[in-house]
Parts: sequence; structure tokens; C-alpha cells
Amino acid sequence: MVPPEYRARMLAVLLLGVPVSSVVGGPKSGALLGLDQIGGLAGWQWMFIIEGLPATVLGFVLLRLLADRPAAATWLTPEQRSAVENRIAAEPRHKEVQHFWSAMKDGRVLVLALIQFRITTGSYGVGLWLPQIIKSHFHSNLTVGFVSAGPYIVASIAMLLWAGRVDRSGNRVLNLILTCALATVGLLLSVVFGAFWVSFFWLTSALIGITAARAIFWTIPARFLTGAAAAGGLAFINSVGTIGGFVGPAMVGWLKDLTGSFAAGLAGMGGFLLLSTLLAVALRWFAPRA
Repeated sequence: MVPPEYRARMLAVLLLGVPVSSVVGGPKSGALLGLDQIGGLAGWQWMFIIEGLPATVLGFVLLRLLADRPAAATWLTPEQRSAVENRIAAEPRHKEVQHFWSAMKDGRVLVLALIQFRITTGSYGVGLWLPQIIKSHFHSNLTVGFVSAGPYIVASIAMLLWAGRVDRSGNRVLNLILTCALATVGLLLSVVFGAFWVSFFWLTSALIGITAARAIFWTIPARFLTGAAAAGGLAFINSVGTIGGFVGPAMVGWLKDLTGSFAAGLAGMGGFLLLSTLLAVALRWFAPRA
């Protein structure tokens, strides 16, 4: 558990792994694709093996290292554990929604699930197809890897700065609206401008919005959910959101085949982010305490 005044920044640090993985993974994947037919495997197969094995091993390591409570966090000193526990104990416990089925019926949970679905759809739709978009302008896989890393470097820095601002201001829903709006504008303008580097600038802006939205988004449910409601509500929101990981890439690919360009797919992702912006506005309007 993290005290609320640090929550956005801590989530940003945790979620930093998403854009940083693209920064590191882009050039590395480009290099690994050059291992075609070594050992009888294609380059993409080597990429899956070499990049997937560390994550699999680390999953088992984290089962032993992660603690459920500050008191069990062996990497903190006794004084630090006590300070964190005292700060969390001082946080109000009587939140509005405490029971599992209450969370399932809460309109804010449903709206947040739809917002997360649309953010995830846009994120995966752009992220998984970005190398192919760049590939249409550069022939070398290694060059594509380095160019695709650029937007994620900028997005990583912007996410940390934006999360710090949210923790200081406390305007979480308003900043969620702003990040989703930035992602929407970036995606739509990336289609409007034909010049590659201008379009690339707006794609980078869209990724800043999407990446920052992730960190801000997960601070909102904890403001009104606790106990079993928090466990069930967060699981429901995440489950609905995860579906977007399939819808986004599939939709971009389908529109690419249908139209012969990525423009329709990017515009479609912009439409999904526009809906997330409107839903965030609705969340602020109808549920100001969310």
C-alpha cells in the first residue's frame, strides 16, 4: 500500500516498465530479427525466446520478493516500515464502497472499466503497429527499432513529470481528461499531416497522453473502493480493459487491409481515445468524488 499523496508517482514508476520496454525492446528486437535461420529458427522466433525467458524467470522471483504489507517488506528499515504503516493507518478507512457486489453495481466502476478498455485499445493498437508504420519509411529493422524507441523515451519522462503534478494538485479526474484528450488530438493529427516527421511528432504526443493516462487512471478507483470492493472492482476494471489489448491491434490490422494504409487505423484509435475522454468528462461531472 502507498500513501495517497505519493500514489500517482509510484504508479508512474511501476508503469514506467511499459514505455521503457519499448525503448529497450525496439532496437533489441530489430537486431534479433537479423538472426534468421540460425539454429533453424526464424528471427522472430529468436526474439520471442530471448525476450520472453527473462520475464518468465522474474515472475517466479517476484513471488518470493514482493510483500503484501509494509511490515513484511524486508528491503525497508524498521523505521521506514513504521513510518509507512503509520501514514497508511492515518488514511480514512470508511470509503464509500466496501463490498464486492456493491462495486459491481457502482456506476463509477463501470465507467472506469470502459475508459480503461478504450485506453488499452488505443495503446496496443498504436504500440504494436508503430514499427510497421515506421517501416514504411525506413528499410532497416535496426533503424526502425531505434526510431520507434524515441517516442517512448519522451513518453516515459512526460509520465513521471505529469504524475508528480497530479500528486501535488490532486486533480486526478481532470488530468485523466487532459491526458486522454492529448492522446486523441495526437492520433487524429498524425493522420491529417502527410509529412512523416510531422506525423511522427503527433504520434509521440499521443503516446505521451496514453502513457500518462495509465498512471493517473489507477489512482482513481482507490479513492472510493476499499477491501473486497477494491479487489473485485480493480479486477473487473482490469479484465474489461485487457480486452482492448486484442481489439486495438486487430482493428488497426483490419483497417490496414481494408484501406491499404494505417491512416484509418490511427483515426479509429483516435476515436476510441475520444470516447475515453468523454467518459472521463462524464465521470467528473456525475461523480465528482471519484
